[in-house]
Amino acid sequence: MLVLKRKLFFSVGEVWFDEEPKKLNNVDVIYYKQWKYPIAGAQSQEVQTRLIDLTKSHNELWHRISSNDRYKIRRAEQKDEVNYEYWNHINSDLINKFADFYDLFAIQKGLVKIDRQWLKKRADAGLIDISHVKLKNGSPFVWHAYYVHKNRVFFYILHLSKMTRIHLISHF
Repeated sequence: MLVLKRKLFFSVGEVWFDEEPKKLNNVDVIYYKQWKYPIAGAQSQEVQTRLIDLTKSHNELWHRISSNDRYKIRRAEQKDEVNYEYWNHINSDLINKFADFYDLFAIQKGLVKIDRQWLKKRADAGLIDISHVKLKNGSPFVWHAYYVHKNRVFFYILHLSKMTRIHLISHF
């Protein structure tokens, strides 16, 4: 469980993916994220997501992708000359680059800008991974932000025209 806020006598925690909170004595409110079933007596919102089991072979994963998407991936690799970058350590500079890109997207779509403290708190707790794909001229095309937790990853794909959520499951 990640404790998000502490204000005087009030604190908020966050628990993901059906994990039981370890101790509740220091938390007044808990947000349960991506739980399989609603919690009795609590507000919940049903969301649809795609689950992908990353323990499958490369070939099996590849064949589960639509032929149109496989074509686009091959074209991007061969013609578009895109480069993928991933960082093992998330620092404030990287968070700001990601957030700047997100904020531009948010302005275009009339959405709220990203809460950089929210993102930093999770990055500092080791719960966020960030990567991006760059075009051959070096400008970023798409950013990926992953919420990483034990054997599950919640993956946001963000580019200037849309945002999609996909769940990736991996058994480490």
